[in-house]
Amino acid sequence: MKGTFFTKKRIIITAVCALILILLLGFIGTTEEDDSIVPEPEGVSEGYVNLEDLDLDQLIEDGNVAANYTFDDESQVDVPEPNPASDFEYELTDDNNGVRIKKYKGTNPVISIPSQIEGLSVLEISDDFIPDVYRSGYRKDHYYSEEDTIIDVSQVFIPDSVTTIIAVEHSYGLFDQCGYLNYAKLSKNCPVITPQMFRGCESLKNFQIPESVTTIGNKAFADSGLTSIQIPESVVNFGWRIFEFCEKLSSVKLPDTMTFIPGGMFSYCDALKTIELPSRVEKLEYQCFGNSGISEIKLPQNLKEIGENCFWCCSSLESIEIPKSVKKIERNAFTGTHITEFIIPDSVTELDVFGDIDNLEVLRLPNSLKKIDRYLIGDDSRKTLRSVNLP
Repeated sequence: MKGTFFTKKRIIITAVCALILILLLGFIGTTEEDDSIVPEPEGVSEGYVNLEDLDLDQLIEDGNVAANYTFDDESQVDVPEPNPASDFEYELTDDNNGVRIKKYKGTNPVISIPSQIEGLSVLEISDDFIPDVYRSGYRKDHYYSEEDTIIDVSQVFIPDSVTTIIAVEHSYGLFDQCGYLNYAKLSKNCPVITPQMFRGCESLKNFQIPESVTTIGNKAFADSGLTSIQIPESVVNFGWRIFEFCEKLSSVKLPDTMTFIPGGMFSYCDALKTIELPSRVEKLEYQCFGNSGISEIKLPQNLKEIGENCFWCCSSLESIEIPKSVKKIERNAFTGTHITEFIIPDSVTELDVFGDIDNLEVLRLPNSLKKIDRYLIGDDSRKTLRSVNLP
């Protein structure tokens, strides 16, 4: 009896151990074979996703994430501590009274220029101080060594001690082709936005022009990512093609002191549908709105001249009223528009070739004209034209 008891006990223990072993093997097998069980990375909350799978632009558009690379005003950006002097190549100014920044040698994409170096104020900056290989637009079209250190400048802070941007022959503009630049603070004591300063800065959505600025140079913001701009009353000197190819620019505030719209100023600005022109404007220069998205515009009552190709290929422009102050309309000023009725006031004494105005139906010429060019309107306009009033 005793032997039988111990035999049964061994059998029970063996069965229990076998059952435990089977359960353990089953659990391990499930863990190894089920690919759906993936451990979360440490420090990541439940529901994490792979950032490479996200459409950041769509998230911003939907309002699910902040577009922290755009800034409406300076108060949104804290000025960082200045970069160390060792990040720059510098020299004395010509009068030995201050420092001129020649080159940036650092690797921080945020450049904060110190106001003083070695006890002297930083007064000048060469407009080529950012190396070419730090400019993404440059790297698209030029060879560079794989050994070069590559960074993309994202923010630049220029202290108020700076009074002059030195133009270097054959150089780019100050931030020209810095495609990742999303914010720039200029000195309040530098009166000039130099030519091509922000050309090709695709990530620059907004920019506040300091009220100390009196001059904006040629192509200063051309081909940039600006969506809106306000030009202060202090600006009195304007270059050509300032906002050319700013395809996202949709909101513009011009100073009341402007007396002309410079050539090519808003050409190829696709998103610009309307704009309020200052009342003092007397001339619209060459191609100032050429190939833009302008669909509605009120010309000021002091306007005297409409320049060549002024509204060239503005296909969304279907109507316009020419003020009685206008005396001259230059060649192809409205070619490629969709104006259906064109009434030219008696104040106009010089009228050049119109070219083709798509869908033109009614044309009223003033009695003041002494000469009409035989090619005043193109062949396509003649096909749609149904009423003409000759002087």
